[in-house]
Amino acid sequence: MAPRRYATFMTLAAVEKAMRRRRETGERGWKYPECEVWAGALNHADLNAVLDHIAQMPWRCPNALQVFVMDQEESFFRLWMLRDGELRQYAPVSPDENDPNFYSDGR
Repeated sequence: MAPRRYATFMTLAAVEKAMRRRRETGERGWKYPECEVWAGALNHADLNAVLDHIAQMPWRCPNALQVFVMDQEESFFRLWMLRDGELRQYAPVSPDENDPNFYSDGR
C-alpha cells in the first residue's frame, strides 16, 4: 500500500539536515527532498535590487534557477528564470490584481 500523502511543512533547517544526512549516508526515501529550496520573506525590500543581486550570483546551473516573487499588494507569485545572464519573468503579467474581474468575489 502506498503511503498516505499528508501536507508536510519543514523548516529550512530541517531540510538542510535531511539533505546533509542524505549526502553523507546515501539514504533515499519518499520523505527526503529531491531538490534544494531557499526561501525568505523580505519586508520593505527593493525587489529590483534583490533580483539584480540574484542574477549576478555564481549559480552552478543557471538555467535551472527559478525565483518566485510576490510583492506586498500582489495576490500570486511571479516566476523569474535566468536566461542568457538575465532574469526574465515567465509567469503571466496579466491579468493582474488591478484588472477588472480579476477577483471572482468582486473585490
